[in-house]
Amino acid sequence: MEASVLVEHLDRYIAELQQILSRFKKGDNFIHIADDDQARLQQIVLELRDLFDDAIGHNTYGPMLVEAFNEGVSNIYESSSYASVERMISTASAARTRAINNPSIMRASVAHQATLGTPLELPEKVTLKWLFNHVSYHFWLALFSIAVASFVAGVTTASKFPFIRQWFGTGAG
Repeated sequence: MEASVLVEHLDRYIAELQQILSRFKKGDNFIHIADDDQARLQQIVLELRDLFDDAIGHNTYGPMLVEAFNEGVSNIYESSSYASVERMISTASAARTRAINNPSIMRASVAHQATLGTPLELPEKVTLKWLFNHVSYHFWLALFSIAVASFVAGVTTASKFPFIRQWFGTGAG
């Protein structure tokens, strides 16, 4: 996706969020979201989260929108607050500004995702050298730990048998 396309999508979502904000019901002691807007607001948050994930990959905008929505509905009425919708507009606007100021985030993300998607090519023959160079050190550490633990458990268990102790000369049989 090009940055200009992302900006167009964000413009539409921001406008719709502003319309939702304008329809909040204001009374003497309350401000409530319009009844028809609650479900649409949740849908917008999910669509924006997915849009950010698809357009720029790993980002902070999507989680910030979801957090604003969740905090907004954390009230006795379980309906979105005016302030939470304002935060959503601010987050979407910040993402829009970033896409305008730094359109390369789009291309960089696509290139990065392409490298993540390419599988490791296996050699004709898997050797210890190849494994050592291509397997994470976490795997080797875990493998070594399992081997040491197995050895210690085996020696501890075997030392309980009298014929093993007699065989190694460590005790009377």
